Amino acid sequence: MGRVSDAKVRLMDAVLELIWTGSYGTTTIDQICEKAGVKKGSFYYFFESKAELALEALEASWKDKQAELDRIFSAVVPPLDRIRKYCDFSYQFQLEIKE
Repeated sequence: MGRVSDAKVRLMDAVLELIWTGSYGTTTIDQICEKAGVKKGSFYYFFESKAELALEALEASWKDKQAELDRIFSAVVPPLDRIRKYCDFSYQFQLEIKE
C-alpha cells in the first residue's frame, strides 16, 4: 500500500495563510511551496497555477464556514443577535489567524 500524502491540503492551507497575512498578488508559488514544505513539482502535480490553488482553497474554506454562517444569519435569529454572533465569529477567526 502506497504512502498517503497530505501535500495538497498543506498547499491549500499555506496559500490561505499567505493571502490572509499578505496578499494574493505578492504571494509566489515558491513562498507557497516553502510554507507547505512541498516541492514545486508536487505543486504542479496538484494545481496548474496559483490561481487554481487559491480558488480551490477559498472554496474549501467557504464550505467549512458556510454552515456556521447560515446559522448566524438564519431568518429566525433576531437582527441584533445576528450582528453580535457574526462579530464573535469574526473575532474567533482572527484569533485563529493570529496563532
